[in-house]
Amino acid sequence: MIDIENEILTVHNTNLQAVYGNNCPLYGISSIVPATFPCAFIEQTQNAALRETRDTSTTEHDAEVTYEVRTFSNRAQGAKEEAKAVMQIIDDGFRGLNFTRTSCMPVSSGLNGVYCLFARYTAVVSQNKTIYRR
Repeated sequence: MIDIENEILTVHNTNLQAVYGNNCPLYGISSIVPATFPCAFIEQTQNAALRETRDTSTTEHDAEVTYEVRTFSNRAQGAKEEAKAVMQIIDDGFRGLNFTRTSCMPVSSGLNGVYCLFARYTAVVSQNKTIYRR
């Protein structure tokens, strides 16, 4: 399996820290209740061998990967704007890595007074970890 999850999380964590310092944690596993705000969750939700590049060898040449992102804010005023600002940093990072955003929308956080944005990104990754826009 071609796995770039650690590299993805490292890039986004670095980008968020450049703007927020340690005040916007990034988690690699979705949680029902974020510990602090603002924060973001990035989780790989799909990693499938790309059928178009299969051959008779047992080597996986390429994989199609999907990441889901959730950003949260609980500001009394400006929660939507803060969640969008965090999502913009993550969106810029994914686009810089050659990912395509397939969706971005507000979703219920399940928590009173907490605003949540959800996005999904996809790309094809080669066995040498080159990322191709899909």
